[in-house]
Amino acid sequence: MKSLLTDIKPTDIELYPFPHLVIENAMAQEDYRLLSNNFPPFDLFALEQKPENRDIGNNKRFNYWTKNILSTPEIHPAWKDFSRIHTSKSFFADFLRLFKTHILTMHPTIEQKLGLLENLKVGLRKVDPFTEVDIVLAARAEINTPVLNKPSSVRRVHTDLPDKLYVGILYMRQEDDDSTGGNLEFYRFRHDLPNGLEIPLDNVPEEYVEVAKTIKYKPNTFVIWPNNVNALHGVTMRGVTSAFRRYAFLSGEFQHYLNENYKRT
Repeated sequence: MKSLLTDIKPTDIELYPFPHLVIENAMAQEDYRLLSNNFPPFDLFALEQKPENRDIGNNKRFNYWTKNILSTPEIHPAWKDFSRIHTSKSFFADFLRLFKTHILTMHPTIEQKLGLLENLKVGLRKVDPFTEVDIVLAARAEINTPVLNKPSSVRRVHTDLPDKLYVGILYMRQEDDDSTGGNLEFYRFRHDLPNGLEIPLDNVPEEYVEVAKTIKYKPNTFVIWPNNVNALHGVTMRGVTSAFRRYAFLSGEFQHYLNENYKRT
């Protein structure tokens, strides 16, 4: 199994509305089939939660953490390989090879604060302490549960918390999933917003933005971008369905915020 970024070139990066990659047929078909056919069952996701939070709910997000993928005997070896590869120093180096120029534009003082990004010590999220590493990586399974009663979105317009350096999503839609929606949208701020307007970036009012791009929720489609205050994204409404929305989620996170002016609701 190869890294999702191994064969990607900097010229593949799309710049609008912010730097990102969209890769269709991102994995070799046999590798992707192994992951998709052996996606962790809901019961394992539920066990990650406190007992009072284990109900399936309505369009509810559940995570299955990398450390458990690597340590749980029931998890298929393909998932263990995927998680190891995408939390490795080599994967992080590939990410920097592609996006470092853009990161330095977004965060001009990052290397003054942290040193050369290539020299950062890489660890595993929820395993390695920040006393021993500089950045922790994750490559976990996530689901959004079925949508009951009426259409809904698991999350609308936001940027991720500024301790994240990057976010990546590999969609793993099931073949028999005939649901509607659940696509990823990228946004840009409207040009006519008043100066000095304080915007909560974890829950951006939709009247402040316009849709810039839509990435369909299609199997074996990979999207990755460096996180910053303009990396606005959200999930479109899903119609009523019994299907789970499935994907692998990749991230790299620091101990502290890269942007101290981040506004939250």
